[in-house]
Amino acid sequence: MLWCGTQTPSAGSPAEHVGRYIQTIRQNIGTDSNGRPLPQPQLWAACLEYRDTTGQPSSWAGASLTVEMDWIGNGPDDGNSRQIQSLVVAQNSPSGAPVEISSVIGIYLGGGSTGHAYRVFNVGIPFSVAVLDTTQSQQMAGAAAIRLAAGHAIAFEASNSNRLSYDASSNVLRWYQGTSSYPVGKGISVGPLSVISANATLVASQVGDMIILAGNVSQYAITLPSANTVAGGTGFTFTVTGSANVTISLNGIDTIDGGPVTLRPNDRLHIVSDSISNWREVFRTNAINPHFSAPPSLPSFTVSSLPISPGAGAMAFASNGRKPSETAVVGSGVGVFYDGARWISVCSGSPVVA
Repeated sequence: MLWCGTQTPSAGSPAEHVGRYIQTIRQNIGTDSNGRPLPQPQLWAACLEYRDTTGQPSSWAGASLTVEMDWIGNGPDDGNSRQIQSLVVAQNSPSGAPVEISSVIGIYLGGGSTGHAYRVFNVGIPFSVAVLDTTQSQQMAGAAAIRLAAGHAIAFEASNSNRLSYDASSNVLRWYQGTSSYPVGKGISVGPLSVISANATLVASQVGDMIILAGNVSQYAITLPSANTVAGGTGFTFTVTGSANVTISLNGIDTIDGGPVTLRPNDRLHIVSDSISNWREVFRTNAINPHFSAPPSLPSFTVSSLPISPGAGAMAFASNGRKPSETAVVGSGVGVFYDGARWISVCSGSPVVA
């Protein structure tokens, strides 16, 4: 049943829902002899169609809108009661089953048609709270406020050069910055490899990159960007694959932990900015030919508590081990190494004793 007319408020009631009212009612559903529902017609309360049969582009045909809705007035919405469009989902019978609908707004390409939209929602008005606000809704189990297909991106400026998207092939969230991309949120991650073999100055946009130092001719320098141009907690990972030493140079008044820093072949260094004026060292290591910036300290044990079978080549300090000139019980400590069977004093070449 279709009803169309002008609805006016009853006497003494607020002036609500005044204007043209269109209502389509599905009143009953018939059943066959087995009690199954008979096929039902598709019903629309309203259908508004604009059809252009010229086949010409908009530069020829001019502007075309299917519907325009305008709200015109002045003054603030201090009662939070103005809307251009209101969409309500409700039960016909409050005592009946909860109502469900598949979509509140559905936007589709017509069957058998090809084409696309430049923008599905084009927002060109200043906003003071949000474009999408879900704070008054309930997120049900398993639901998501925003759901994107794999590879669809969230862009942060008009060129789409800086965007965030899910990379299904490697199962990571990926940040794209120009032609570079970086995995996000899985431990210490590094960006694309930057191979450098001579003096160079890094820029803030390279933050997150793995810097491969491949020079082999002579010592060269890598200059860091100013720490205050780099987000706190982000920085660079350096690895020296060449034979030349590499100096890490600072910009302006910046400082660096353990500085000055010179990296040697096979060194690894990871540093992050504090976003002010300091570069903080996360790790510095070299498992092939390590160098130390200060005297290394061996783990200390009494002779009786030296580890049992630690593996040949292990080294330690026996805090009460005897030097050759010392007598029993008054050992002042010696360096020791494990030869595969015993802890040997580096002073006497014999098993260490207290």
